[in-house]
Amino acid sequence: MAPQMVVVEAEESFKGSRKGEVFVLFQPGNDCAPKFKTGGRVLLYLNRSLVGTWEALGCGRIQSLEWAVDDLRFLRALPVSAATNRVAGVVALYEISVSKGFRRVRNLRGIRVHLRSEVSSVEAVTDDEGVYEVYDLAPGNYRIGIDLTKGLKIFFPVIAGGEGPRDRTKDVRATEPVVEIGASTGADVDFVLNFDNQITGRVVDSSGKPMKDVCLQLEPATGEASLHFWVFTCSDADGRYRLADMPPGRYVISAVPWAKGRPHEPTLFYPGTTERKSAQVVGIGNGEHKSGLDFRIPK
Repeated sequence: MAPQMVVVEAEESFKGSRKGEVFVLFQPGNDCAPKFKTGGRVLLYLNRSLVGTWEALGCGRIQSLEWAVDDLRFLRALPVSAATNRVAGVVALYEISVSKGFRRVRNLRGIRVHLRSEVSSVEAVTDDEGVYEVYDLAPGNYRIGIDLTKGLKIFFPVIAGGEGPRDRTKDVRATEPVVEIGASTGADVDFVLNFDNQITGRVVDSSGKPMKDVCLQLEPATGEASLHFWVFTCSDADGRYRLADMPPGRYVISAVPWAKGRPHEPTLFYPGTTERKSAQVVGIGNGEHKSGLDFRIPK
């Protein structure tokens, strides 16, 4: 990816700059450095680069204004919002879109959020922008969970702030993450939700015996998928497979057996045909689990 030079003008300023001030950013060519489009409106946290120019660093809280509702809520309430502790976040629905890959669909209103510690229990509800906020908590370790809407599941939480070291690997797997809150701590816990959809079955050979390490991929029944649409799995020792996290739609399941010491065989299509036009189309709805779709590999 090529480096990028960007000229930005501050519409609103919160620290170290003024409204109308112009900044020139030099964004490195690596994939981790955010890149920007002409006319975009973005919440920027700027830093001096190693060569003294301004840079918007990656892996931070830079985001389009459309999705920066939580940060803006805090920034616009300064200095009051920084006078005590605060736990806040956004609950949003994402999907693995066939045409656009992994993307945010919308923020979710009316989701009940529970914050529980040994000394305190508090509830909040996301507003029209999908944001929840809680101030003035008693210090402690808080387990944060949400009431899920039917048909959705927690894909992963996104946690920023809090006190003490964090196990980031554990955070990604947590459905009820824990954050340590002090008297003046700020912490953000966002919840990324997606459709609780899945297709399961077994891969068997022509005699009905289970086949291990047969890799299956989901394809749209019509049209082409983007390079970022990737719903993929391989069968286990009992031949079982599980395809999950796809948005509602109509799909075809394709398979290419992989086995050590054996070349790839031709691609096959569910339920076990070499002709894509003869493949059975599998429809999946919101929150639907389809089981028993056994894929038979012909001899």
